Amino acid sequence: MKKYDWLLKDKVLREEVLSEDWVHICEAASPLNYYDLGEITALMSMPCDLGTLVVKDFGLFYAEEKPLDVLEKWLTLHRYVNAELKPSSSGTVSLVTSTFCLSAIPHSEGVLWVNPLHIFQLYCGNEGVLVELSNGLSLDMAIDCQFFLRLSVETAYTFTLYRSVHQNLVESFHLLDTPFNQYLRKQLALIDSLLSQKNSTLVKKFLVFPQHPPFQDFMKNKFVPPSPCVATA
Repeated sequence: MKKYDWLLKDKVLREEVLSEDWVHICEAASPLNYYDLGEITALMSMPCDLGTLVVKDFGLFYAEEKPLDVLEKWLTLHRYVNAELKPSSSGTVSLVTSTFCLSAIPHSEGVLWVNPLHIFQLYCGNEGVLVELSNGLSLDMAIDCQFFLRLSVETAYTFTLYRSVHQNLVESFHLLDTPFNQYLRKQLALIDSLLSQKNSTLVKKFLVFPQHPPFQDFMKNKFVPPSPCVATA
């Protein structure tokens, strides 16, 4: 068990709702060191305009700025790092670097930034989703499940393209052995199979620029429903 796993296990955070779990997490969080290049697992607004909670694999941190401002400051400080904000077909953006990615997922209270590769399990309900991260922390969000899945797969695919153009999509990076990553692996394998039947170079060019109609058509019409590994609450 990692250092912070015991602290985050069974903790559920709801944005804009100040709860006992939020107080517990805020007390444990340290000021964010913007010069740290460690992978970011999630960014979410803290209740009562307290700033942003920054979740990393090895700890919890806070910043006074809003989530998007945190990322923009991070990108400015690390402008020599291979990192970009890329637009998505759904009108949001993804942050992709050589080591991690973040999907911007709008919801009723703002925007959740989450690394889809660090999701352990996703529970879908009538009023939103419960996102269980690989470190044990859970995020309760009023987000449509299908929309969440679509953006997660799109970000994961963009990440694979950013890392490698020639390798097999599924083999271009290591996925943690989690139920949600089993789902991502199936989706990426399906996309790779579909692209192998076409001019993959041309299609990948469209995928890098999501405003192009073929990209939108692909994401809207060839995105398969959730697999059984995505639990339903």
